Amino acid sequence: MIEKLLSPDILPLCYFSHYFLIALKARVYDMAAQIASHLKLTVQLSIEIFSPVDEWRTIRLENGWFYEMRESVSLLELADRGLMYLLEPIIREGNTGVTFNNSILHAVVRSGRIDLLKEMTQKMKFDSGTKNEALLEAIRATDGEMVDWLIRSNQIDASINKWDVKHATLACGDVGIICAVNDEIERIEMSLDVSDSETDMEER
Repeated sequence: MIEKLLSPDILPLCYFSHYFLIALKARVYDMAAQIASHLKLTVQLSIEIFSPVDEWRTIRLENGWFYEMRESVSLLELADRGLMYLLEPIIREGNTGVTFNNSILHAVVRSGRIDLLKEMTQKMKFDSGTKNEALLEAIRATDGEMVDWLIRSNQIDASINKWDVKHATLACGDVGIICAVNDEIERIEMSLDVSDSETDMEER
């Protein structure tokens, strides 16, 4: 069935955003990717398609049709399939909500797209817990460049679980990552010690 849909006789008949959404919902990502290459999705429509769905929402497509979104598109699956380019217009816009940003950050780290990570950290805000989880994912993937950028861009929060990070770092076995992460944890601990000392002095 999928082979028939992807055939050169059938696929051109599906070059509409409605069928793009159907392919995403069915997780037929090869078909979705081929349809997407023939669409001109606006940034706003892309945001409506890929942002998390709490219950359901109706979106208006460029041809005037309406489509009811009842479940979120898995951004992690897009990352695994090499489809992060679908989110590039949203990342360039950079003005989405924090919840959506959190989902994109996870997907970008999973994809290994350091270029998108650099752009995101300059334009988007994230929850502290999400930033910490992103570092863990980059460590587990042994992606030294991603780890280094997350640290240097001040994306790591003091609430990070140091034991989880140290365990993941040792398990990855990469000397560069081990040194970079240990230095960052020491910096966080020192900043916390300084903050505690200043608080004690103020109380006195």
